Amino acid sequence: DLQAVSAGRSSTIQGVKRTILDVKSGKDESSSSPTKIVSVVVTSLQLLPLLKMFVTDAPIPGTLSFINGSERVVNVRISSVIVVANVTATQTSYEDLPNLSAAPRIPMKEFDEVDGENSTEWNPFGSGLEQRAIPFAMFWPTYEVGLKMRDRAAMNSRRGWRGAVNVAEAELSMLGTESSEHCLATQTCLPVGGYGVWTALPPLVPSEGAAKTKRRRDILILAAMDSNSLFHDLTRSAESALSGLLVLAASVQLLAHVITSSPTTPTAYPAPSLGLPANRTLIFAALAGEPWTAQGSRRLAWELGSKGQSQFVKGLDPESFDAILDLNTLGRARYPGSNRTSFYLHALEDPDSDGDYSFERAFEEAAQMISGQSGVNITVNAKAVENLSSMPPSSVKALKRSFPNVSKAAVLNDYDSVFKSPLLHSELDSSASLDQESLINAALLVSQTLAILAFSDHNESAQNIPRIDRSRVQIVVSDLWDCLLASSPGLDCPLARELIQPTPLVVDGVTDFSVPGYVGVLRSVNLDPQDDADKTTFARFLFNYLANATAAVGDRMGDVTKSNETLSPNNPSKDLEPGGVGWPCISGSGSGPDFDQEKIAATNLTVGVKANEADSITTTTTTTCRTGLVCVGWKGGSTTPSLMGRCRRTTTKYIPSYSTRLSYDAARDVWQVMDSFGDRPSQEVGSWPLDPLWAESNWPSSTPHLRVFMREDRGSSRMETAWGILVTAISIVACVLGKKWIEGWIQKQSYDPSGRQGLITRERRQSGFRSRLGQRRG
Repeated sequence: DLQAVSAGRSSTIQGVKRTILDVKSGKDESSSSPTKIVSVVVTSLQLLPLLKMFVTDAPIPGTLSFINGSERVVNVRISSVIVVANVTATQTSYEDLPNLSAAPRIPMKEFDEVDGENSTEWNPFGSGLEQRAIPFAMFWPTYEVGLKMRDRAAMNSRRGWRGAVNVAEAELSMLGTESSEHCLATQTCLPVGGYGVWTALPPLVPSEGAAKTKRRRDILILAAMDSNSLFHDLTRSAESALSGLLVLAASVQLLAHVITSSPTTPTAYPAPSLGLPANRTLIFAALAGEPWTAQGSRRLAWELGSKGQSQFVKGLDPESFDAILDLNTLGRARYPGSNRTSFYLHALEDPDSDGDYSFERAFEEAAQMISGQSGVNITVNAKAVENLSSMPPSSVKALKRSFPNVSKAAVLNDYDSVFKSPLLHSELDSSASLDQESLINAALLVSQTLAILAFSDHNESAQNIPRIDRSRVQIVVSDLWDCLLASSPGLDCPLARELIQPTPLVVDGVTDFSVPGYVGVLRSVNLDPQDDADKTTFARFLFNYLANATAAVGDRMGDVTKSNETLSPNNPSKDLEPGGVGWPCISGSGSGPDFDQEKIAATNLTVGVKANEADSITTTTTTTCRTGLVCVGWKGGSTTPSLMGRCRRTTTKYIPSYSTRLSYDAARDVWQVMDSFGDRPSQEVGSWPLDPLWAESNWPSSTPHLRVFMREDRGSSRMETAWGILVTAISIVACVLGKKWIEGWIQKQSYDPSGRQGLITRERRQSGFRSRLGQRRG
């Protein structure tokens, strides 16, 4: 029976329980323990209290025993749950919201030391339901459909469950069975995964033909791309991931602008690989799949452990990492109604390191440099931690555990000891819960700090460092907000349309350009780290945005693939030839509406194939750009200049995210499970357990299926059955009697094939009749 939890009652377990017990028992009232099988309609705020009651706390998940108002024991079993979105949920103050986070109370506990015995409960709002088995079907229909479901359930309540009752029929069977390992072997599921992006500022020198340089000193800056929730397609990740990612992307843009606009460039920007008087190279990485046991950072560590064999991280050396900085949740750092913004820095530093700089000192100097700009009041609360168990949940844990020689690691966020938001890893983690001024101040602080670390030596005054202009920060953050955090325009924003051809997600006839919060599944692994053929719109936007920003610096570096080339914008060398900086990256395969073979031949370029979501071409990209250059801004075609993109000098690559226990066999197009770390000693150094295998089942064509219909009451059903039986019996008797009468009549007749006998008989009868009639008259 369809039942709605009362919207007027609180979203607590007791409120949900009282409503469920209002339903009339499905069994005879004389039974001592009646069982009610119900399909419950709840709002999004009531969902987790219901699941906690029936999944987390229930001895048998899905079934519980209650005592109703008559002091009778009632067994309740949930058959399905239908969720109606609460449109005012994100407008409610956090103090009035229930615990809606599906994440565990101690996220990433497996990366803590001493088996996490001293781990902190960073997420007091967490239910851990995202890692629990739920033994009943759950549906989150569109808002309009959900309201109809709630109205039908309310009709049941008004009628007291007498007469016709609205019921729900649900089906959510999957093809994958037993375990992820089994379903991957039988090809009935796909691994959870996707693609992240990393870039270097300044671009790295290609190893082929480059002059041997001294060891770099790199700073790795990380941010997550996605989140998780019970309903993957509805996952929102505004605070969980996108707040930190927006700050990372804005910092790349701001630092590149400072470098290219500095009067001392190109000799003052950080390019140690070119022998310039600057300290460090900044490596920015946006990681996909982090909510799935740090899948993105573990895969990055795995690829880095290949000792230069992986194309995805070619040019990076983990031994050159001096420090790792994770940009965590940063969207609620400003105090409401004031200009005061407070960030927290959790830093783990090796006491035996060279001590030439520290994150704490750099952030404090940055806060002092930007204080006073437009009345900004930014404070950084630095907190030294002793081990990974004291570090907030972040990508730093996996990488630091893989590469313990990294002397400095830190996490920047907007909380001290516990999360501020109860919406992390939920469907309600939207931009409505964020403060744009907090993100502006975070981008200002981070970019200024990185400028200090990249431009200065440890004995140099911070006053000689270029200052980041807050007015420009506001413009950059506002543009990224529209693309990453706003549901409209989303990835159809002007900034994205300048770089890619956005592809929307169409759900129930509605076009959606918003950034997905769920990483998705990985059907295969493309070994070309700069091919966007099988990438999502979100990943393609990040790739082109970061590549375009860092290329503003790289394009001024000249051709550095040869040792005799000098670094000067006035000596572009090979850039004036086809395939150089600024040249269209023509691509095509000899087909398509924009393909012009004659024009391509006239350019005397080696033509490759560039795939796009809107084309039927799916082969691997071979751009026309020269070594060390990347095609940026390609949208499709090979003749329209505005769509062809340009060759730019940047080190920007995709990095896959999937379990380190998996390998993809391209020849057979299958996933294989490995039971060891193979040739990746970094995993063994970290004393890691084997990776969990997260996978998503394939679905039959008939699922998911939900049908709501009206079922007549049992009395009417019995009456209809009785009438049906009576009518059937009468019909049978009538058929039998009719058959006997017909058979008797036929037996009285003689059979004559010609039909003559019947005529003679009639004539004799008529003659006899006339004879008798004459006798009477006489």
